[in-house]
Amino acid sequence: MSQAEETTDVPSSAPEGEVEAVVAEKAGEATVEESPAPPPGVKQHTDIINELETVHEWTDLSAFMKEAAQELRAGQIVKDDSFTMYDAMGAIELMDPKMDFGMISSPIYTYDEAVKLDMLKPTSALSMKEVLAIVDRLIAVEMRWYDGISYVQTVHTCLYTHDLKSTLLDDEYLAPYVKCLMDRVANHFQILSVSPVARHLQSAGIGFIPFSKEDQDATKDSLASAIETLTAKVKVNSTGEEGVVLKALLLRLQFAHTWYLATLDLAQEKLKGLPRATKRLRTSIQYLEQTFKGDSVSEAKPEGVYAESLPSIAFQDDIMKRFAIASNPRRLGPFDMTVVFSYLIKMLQQMERVCGIKKLKTLQQLEFTILKLVDDDAGILPLSYMEHYMYDPKEKKVFHSIPVVELLIADGKQLLEIPQQYFENKDTKDDFLPYFGDVYMAYLQLCHFNKGRRRMKLTGFFRQFAQLGEMAMIIDAGFATSTSVILKGSRYTCMWVMDKLFKTQIEYLQIGFDLELYQPHEYLSIFWYLEHLFNLRASQIRSIVEYNHNIKGALAIAARGGGKNKKKGGKKKGPRSANNSKVQDTLYLQEVNAQSHLVRGIVRYFVILVKFKKMDLEPYFPFGSNAKRYYNRFSAFYKARAPGLMMYDRWVDALHQFKMVKVANVSTGANTELIAARTTLEKLINTTPTIERTPEQTAELKSLMKVAVGNSVQLQMMSKLHTYRNPDKNIKTTFADHLSYCVVALN
Repeated sequence: MSQAEETTDVPSSAPEGEVEAVVAEKAGEATVEESPAPPPGVKQHTDIINELETVHEWTDLSAFMKEAAQELRAGQIVKDDSFTMYDAMGAIELMDPKMDFGMISSPIYTYDEAVKLDMLKPTSALSMKEVLAIVDRLIAVEMRWYDGISYVQTVHTCLYTHDLKSTLLDDEYLAPYVKCLMDRVANHFQILSVSPVARHLQSAGIGFIPFSKEDQDATKDSLASAIETLTAKVKVNSTGEEGVVLKALLLRLQFAHTWYLATLDLAQEKLKGLPRATKRLRTSIQYLEQTFKGDSVSEAKPEGVYAESLPSIAFQDDIMKRFAIASNPRRLGPFDMTVVFSYLIKMLQQMERVCGIKKLKTLQQLEFTILKLVDDDAGILPLSYMEHYMYDPKEKKVFHSIPVVELLIADGKQLLEIPQQYFENKDTKDDFLPYFGDVYMAYLQLCHFNKGRRRMKLTGFFRQFAQLGEMAMIIDAGFATSTSVILKGSRYTCMWVMDKLFKTQIEYLQIGFDLELYQPHEYLSIFWYLEHLFNLRASQIRSIVEYNHNIKGALAIAARGGGKNKKKGGKKKGPRSANNSKVQDTLYLQEVNAQSHLVRGIVRYFVILVKFKKMDLEPYFPFGSNAKRYYNRFSAFYKARAPGLMMYDRWVDALHQFKMVKVANVSTGANTELIAARTTLEKLINTTPTIERTPEQTAELKSLMKVAVGNSVQLQMMSKLHTYRNPDKNIKTTFADHLSYCVVALN
């Protein structure tokens, strides 16, 4: 394809040489008539935007190029002085977002070059409005850096950030802001550069070195001085356009100062600065909220209040635009400052949650906090700091202070009530726990990644947990000869490992809902398989609960002297069997049972819809056989040798059984399961565990409660009104209340 050229009036009878001369003359005249203001080859900020928005007419040269290419031999290329290798790299798609720019940038200038060419104002000539416009744009590009775009194509596009000594020496407000920004970026990059979460940004490092202690103190003092000066000016002049500008700039400098101090706290060794960082993050959020609501940002144009005051070529936007075209078209367009401030507020709130990491008591709470951050679309900055704080692989310590094994033991005691005597066993302490800790921490590190990558990598953990299961069987076999009443015959190790295996398998299937991998005709089979996994998991946990219950009963009997008490008639009263008393479900078992009831209720709900042909079991485009589609969904479970994959025949048998059951019985069963889930969840929410739940854990229970109540209400309404028999009604499934459990309604 080529852009159509402008036609030139040339006599048709003119010789070929004269035609070329006339064309050259016309081109020369056009060049002379153009304004000589910008240097040759230089594009102004507005020119670049206009070029991107201009609609051109195009001529198709495909046939001509195809014919011309036939004359080239293998290995030959066409080269011309006007089409260099650099041009070719910008035009040819190499299937690599770092190489496929999609366009060639205009000439890149340094600050000094742009000032000499009168393309850019020096900082001494900037008005307050222009300083505010630059600060707004710097906030926006900093946000884009946190969003995952490289530093070179975000913050580095601002010429005022290139040479701090020469560009900012004579500015009272921009200089301290940019200096604290650069040191903040350098401190964050120390975390991002070693984080697997931000691995794609490591190539963007250009030698970031945090400021020295003296430079940091000087930056803090200069920013505090600028804030003090602005505060005095605002008191004197708080009305009119100048007052609005002063207030807006003051809020931005206050935010920058507090966010900078919080960044320095985050960088302290062994998480010492987290309590102070939490307070400063809250203050930063307050300044952003005031900025968001206090000035006229919310009433502004998408580019911001003072975008029209941005000095020419202050930002070389074509660098960012060409990257945005190649990577994500949604990032194109002007900066919407309302979106920028909203994103930063959300990110700082997530950073505040990260700062509370030392309050977590078990690995389960840590895992839950990480997964909820990912569910809330946390950016690379909060996730990278979480990953950095979470684990020190050299010292094998969590939070850089607590040994992994110590938290693993707390996990076993709190969730499964495994006794202390088990952890003192030599084989458990020396062989199993260190290896289990390594695998578990590798899994927690995986939790930081996006769900697509996590789902793909989870299959590897099926194999690792299966290998752990083999080690667990050997350790449990050794307990058969133990002299301890508690350990003899116990299967704590196997049950603990299998619980983790079932949990990862359930997670593997549930992530597919959030990634929208499943079609509605697959929902019944997915939830049916989830029911199987939840049943296995609940069975494993219950066997531990019952074993612990029996051991407690046996120890109580032994403490009473073996049951030598006598009845009034003189006969001996036999010892009360431990199994005669009611087994109390642990809170962990109740949580699993609640989800198990919920899944079973949804399965039976779907069966009713299938019976009345409201839900299909066949895809709209049936590629391959039913068996092949089944194994495509569940074949990953082959990697776990135990319990292994449920064969397709089991699914066929289940469908046959579903068809044989009456609708009334299925409806009653579904309603019973949903009510049981709701009752169990209500009990859990109103019960305070020994180790207090995190806010995220409580919110999860409430979300599950909404799904149980929503499905129960819909099912009862349909049963009373018989709306599922109405041929005009269609089902609607929504995952609004929970990412992994749907609410089904007829509309």
